[in-house]
Amino acid sequence: PSLDGDDQLDDSPTALSEAKLQIIQITDVYTLQNFPALKTMIAEKRAQAGPGSKVISVLTGDFLAPYLLSSVDKGAGMMNAIAKTPIDYLTWGNHEADIDHRTVCRHVRNYPGIWLNSNMQDHEAMDAQK
Repeated sequence: PSLDGDDQLDDSPTALSEAKLQIIQITDVYTLQNFPALKTMIAEKRAQAGPGSKVISVLTGDFLAPYLLSSVDKGAGMMNAIAKTPIDYLTWGNHEADIDHRTVCRHVRNYPGIWLNSNMQDHEAMDAQK
Protein backbone atom coordinates (compact mmCIF):
# COMPACT_ATOMS: atom_id res chain seq x y z
CA PRO A 1 0.00 0.00 0.00
CA SER A 2 1.02 3.56 -0.51
CA LEU A 3 2.01 5.76 2.40
CA ASP A 4 -1.01 7.98 1.78
CA GLY A 5 -3.39 5.06 2.45
CA ASP A 6 -5.15 5.15 -0.92
CA ASP A 7 -4.52 1.46 -1.63
CA GLN A 8 -6.66 -1.21 0.01
CA LEU A 9 -5.14 -4.24 1.69
CA ASP A 10 -6.95 -7.30 3.00
CA ASP A 11 -6.59 -6.89 6.75
CA SER A 12 -9.14 -9.56 7.59
CA PRO A 13 -8.20 -11.94 10.41
CA THR A 14 -6.22 -15.02 9.49
CA ALA A 15 -8.08 -18.30 10.01
CA LEU A 16 -6.34 -20.91 12.17
CA SER A 17 -5.59 -22.99 9.07
CA GLU A 18 -4.04 -20.05 7.21
CA ALA A 19 -0.79 -18.18 7.19
CA LYS A 20 -0.56 -14.60 6.00
CA LEU A 21 2.59 -12.76 4.99
CA GLN A 22 2.43 -9.04 4.33
CA ILE A 23 5.49 -7.52 2.67
CA ILE A 24 6.05 -3.80 2.84
CA GLN A 25 8.53 -3.12 0.05
CA ILE A 26 10.18 0.16 -0.89
CA THR A 27 12.98 0.97 -3.31
CA ASP A 28 14.94 3.92 -4.67
CA VAL A 29 14.89 6.02 -1.50
CA TYR A 30 16.61 9.36 -1.96
CA THR A 31 15.24 11.32 1.00
CA LEU A 32 14.74 10.76 4.72
CA GLN A 33 11.45 12.67 4.94
CA ASN A 34 9.11 9.67 4.45
CA PHE A 35 10.68 7.43 7.11
CA PRO A 36 8.42 8.63 9.98
CA ALA A 37 5.29 7.74 7.96
CA LEU A 38 6.84 4.43 6.90
CA LYS A 39 7.73 3.59 10.51
CA THR A 40 4.16 4.34 11.59
CA MET A 41 2.70 2.20 8.78
CA ILE A 42 4.95 -0.76 9.63
CA ALA A 43 4.07 -0.52 13.33
CA GLU A 44 0.34 -0.33 12.56
CA LYS A 45 0.44 -3.32 10.20
CA ARG A 46 2.39 -5.36 12.76
CA ALA A 47 -0.08 -4.42 15.52
CA GLN A 48 -2.99 -5.51 13.30
CA ALA A 49 -1.36 -8.82 12.35
CA GLY A 50 -2.99 -11.65 14.20
CA PRO A 51 -1.89 -15.20 14.93
CA GLY A 52 -0.51 -16.88 11.83
CA SER A 53 0.36 -13.52 10.30
CA LYS A 54 3.74 -11.93 9.71
CA VAL A 55 4.63 -8.45 8.44
CA ILE A 56 8.11 -7.81 7.05
CA SER A 57 9.70 -4.72 5.55
CA VAL A 58 12.12 -4.79 2.63
CA LEU A 59 14.16 -2.06 0.98
CA THR A 60 15.27 -3.33 -2.41
CA GLY A 61 18.19 -1.15 -3.35
CA ASP A 62 19.29 2.33 -4.28
CA PHE A 63 19.23 3.94 -0.85
CA LEU A 64 22.85 4.92 -0.12
CA ALA A 65 23.08 7.10 -3.22
CA PRO A 66 22.33 9.28 -5.05
CA TYR A 67 20.80 11.62 -2.54
CA LEU A 68 22.24 14.91 -1.38
CA LEU A 69 23.02 13.97 2.23
CA SER A 70 24.96 10.86 1.12
CA SER A 71 27.43 13.07 -0.72
CA VAL A 72 28.33 14.49 2.70
CA ASP A 73 27.81 11.61 5.15
CA LYS A 74 28.44 8.61 2.84
CA GLY A 75 25.03 7.09 3.65
CA ALA A 76 25.28 7.23 7.46
CA GLY A 77 22.01 9.16 7.86
CA MET A 78 20.14 6.76 5.60
CA MET A 79 21.48 3.69 7.41
CA ASN A 80 20.48 5.24 10.74
CA ALA A 81 16.93 5.87 9.47
CA ILE A 82 16.70 2.35 8.02
CA ALA A 83 17.78 0.78 11.32
CA LYS A 84 15.35 2.85 13.38
CA THR A 85 12.34 2.31 11.11
CA PRO A 86 13.11 -0.73 11.21
CA ILE A 87 13.61 -2.21 7.77
CA ASP A 88 14.00 -5.98 8.19
CA TYR A 89 15.73 -6.83 4.91
CA LEU A 90 17.98 -4.91 2.51
CA THR A 91 19.21 -5.76 -0.96
CA TRP A 92 21.83 -4.02 -3.05
CA GLY A 93 20.94 -1.67 -5.84
CA ASN A 94 23.36 -0.37 -8.42
CA HIS A 95 23.74 2.98 -6.61
CA GLU A 96 25.18 1.38 -3.47
CA ALA A 97 28.34 1.06 -5.56
CA ASP A 98 28.47 4.88 -5.73
CA ILE A 99 29.74 4.96 -2.14
CA ASP A 100 33.32 4.08 -1.18
CA HIS A 101 33.64 0.29 -0.78
CA ARG A 102 35.07 0.38 2.75
CA THR A 103 32.26 2.67 3.88
CA VAL A 104 29.64 0.35 2.41
CA CYS A 105 31.30 -2.61 4.17
CA ARG A 106 31.02 -0.72 7.47
CA HIS A 107 27.32 -0.06 6.80
CA VAL A 108 26.80 -3.79 6.17
CA ARG A 109 28.52 -4.77 9.42
CA ASN A 110 26.55 -2.22 11.48
CA TYR A 111 23.11 -2.93 10.01
CA PRO A 112 20.91 -4.80 12.55
CA GLY A 113 18.70 -6.45 9.92
CA ILE A 114 19.41 -9.00 7.20
CA TRP A 115 21.08 -8.38 3.85
CA LEU A 116 19.66 -10.51 1.03
CA ASN A 117 22.24 -10.63 -1.72
CA SER A 118 22.60 -13.92 -3.55
CA ASN A 119 24.82 -12.28 -6.14
CA MET A 120 27.48 -11.46 -3.50
CA GLN A 121 27.85 -14.72 -1.58
CA ASP A 122 31.59 -14.99 -2.05
CA HIS A 123 32.56 -11.35 -1.57
CA GLU A 124 35.49 -11.50 0.87
CA ALA A 125 34.89 -8.15 2.57
CA MET A 126 31.18 -8.76 3.21
CA ASP A 127 31.24 -11.33 6.04
CA ALA A 128 28.23 -9.60 7.63
CA GLN A 129 25.99 -10.69 4.75
CA LYS A 130 25.86 -14.34 5.84
